[in-house]
Amino acid sequence: MSPPSPPAPNPCCSACSSGAEEPPLEEIAMSFTSARRAVESYFGANWLLTPIAFENVAFTPPEDGRWVKLMILHEQSEQAALGSPALHRYRGRILIYCFTPLGGGAQQASILADAAATLFDGALIASHVLLPPEITEDEDIDGSYRAAVAIPFWRDETH
Repeated sequence: MSPPSPPAPNPCCSACSSGAEEPPLEEIAMSFTSARRAVESYFGANWLLTPIAFENVAFTPPEDGRWVKLMILHEQSEQAALGSPALHRYRGRILIYCFTPLGGGAQQASILADAAATLFDGALIASHVLLPPEITEDEDIDGSYRAAVAIPFWRDETH
């Protein structure tokens, strides 16, 4: 029996799904929008295990009940260095919620969470410094079992 084919690519936004070429990220001042796009593009291009729900993009969970949701939280900002231009540091978390059917045990969601954590552990994403992933497991969330992966990050920007 042949292995199942991977899901179709996961477009995170209309720019990514249109195939339009973007300038390299190092040529763009890293803003919240471009920082989000860098993380979404990385995950969308490298995650092949399940469909991905992106923030504020229409999504219908698959019939098998296995899917993930990517969220990016910008939590704190601070001026990291004085001078001109000033260095600002932005901290946040990349969250990946891994959903599996209820009644199948925690292991199914844990396998997805482990895979997501491994994908981001040591990943090189433009202008981001990623800290080690953290995994937590929940119980019934809207009729599914959920495990969560949190990847703390920081990025610097000059103003």
